[in-house]
Amino acid sequence: MKTTYLQNASVIIENSGEKILCDPWLIDGCYYGAWHHYPKFNFIEKEFDDLDFIHISHIHPDHFDVKTMSKLKKDIPVLIHEFPQKFLKQNIEKLGFKVEEIPHNKRTNLGKTWINVCAADDCNPEVCSRVFGCNFEFNKFGTNQIDTFSVIDNEEQVIVNSNDCPFEIGKNTAKKIKEQYNKIDLLLVGYTGASDYPCCFDLTPDEKEKEALKKKIKRLEGAENYINIFNPKYYLPFAGRYVLGGKLISLMKHKGESTLDEAINYLSQKINQDKNIGIALNIKSYFDLNTKLVSDPYTPENKQDRDDYIHNVLSKLKLDYEEEEYPKIESILALIPKAYERFERHREMINYSVDTDILIELDADNILAITVNGNGFKIIKKTEMIFFTKYLYLSMDTRLFYQILQNSKKAHWNNAEIGCHIMWKRVPNEYDRSLLYCLNFFHN
Repeated sequence: MKTTYLQNASVIIENSGEKILCDPWLIDGCYYGAWHHYPKFNFIEKEFDDLDFIHISHIHPDHFDVKTMSKLKKDIPVLIHEFPQKFLKQNIEKLGFKVEEIPHNKRTNLGKTWINVCAADDCNPEVCSRVFGCNFEFNKFGTNQIDTFSVIDNEEQVIVNSNDCPFEIGKNTAKKIKEQYNKIDLLLVGYTGASDYPCCFDLTPDEKEKEALKKKIKRLEGAENYINIFNPKYYLPFAGRYVLGGKLISLMKHKGESTLDEAINYLSQKINQDKNIGIALNIKSYFDLNTKLVSDPYTPENKQDRDDYIHNVLSKLKLDYEEEEYPKIESILALIPKAYERFERHREMINYSVDTDILIELDADNILAITVNGNGFKIIKKTEMIFFTKYLYLSMDTRLFYQILQNSKKAHWNNAEIGCHIMWKRVPNEYDRSLLYCLNFFHN
């Protein structure tokens, strides 16, 4: 089998002429114009005309990119996990593709190749809850994780794609996969995350620097731990090669994500290269498991070229919503009652209540204050913030906020968060997953 690296988490796995494209994000500007490739990827449509399958691990735009998918031939079958929620399936079908849902941990024949797709939490929501401390009623809601592993084999060679699966969530599933397949020839392993913490949070520069380093090390350790569990003959660091563009470029300093070269260096020092051999690939280069060779030697990034590209090219780009007119505050206020009703339904659904308030900046003077215990919402003046002792405060471009309020299909809280479009302040500075889950439904 042969693995060709494209960009970020996008690879083509080829076996006896059968080609599977995984997680195609190949056109710049996902997450409302925030995320971009470096090095720049030259997308040529005809190079993808001979695909046999497309596999998409989960719904996030850097794995399911509508712009890229719209350029691909619609007669290519798309393979996804059989998720309890059908958002991904429905969105792919709207583009004109036929979707095949693969049941959890069911090795499925594609012709000459086999694929097995496993939920990161092994379809056990208690795993997710123990890590994040959420309030979901397990039996009622099923799995709450969207990330998946995939295992692709030809009955002789086995490739595992760990993708974005957080190690805390995926470690037990990784062990189970290892038991089932025993010999892993190649592991595609992620080394970064997509979180906007700490770069988008109200912390001191020193706090941001410390938290960014902590986050970076945690992600690298996760990659190291996956390599130790799977014990692959070869491993390929991937799924993390992106930079921010437009007015967001200043956030890169405290993003807390390693470059590919940093990941390569870290893993080469931590992993015994006689036992598990690290592979690094350039864009459109490949590694062949049959010959054990790469198509061309890896070229490390030039930091100065990277910085020049970000500041001279990407910084001049506009974010998607910056092309829109600013909404009137009356238009925003008209959408809030219905959004609150939806928010309340989902809060009650997971039986969650907390005395922390959500405060959303509306303009220079006004704030939307949302209770998270059923006591409604109100518009307050910024000067009244002194009366709140526990709160989650957020500000964002009102054009994007207006889009989110109108319809989750137009823009979504989670994508705005991952895209670093929201600035946050937490008092106290504690992560509450259930609070953010409820906020995700604050829209019409």
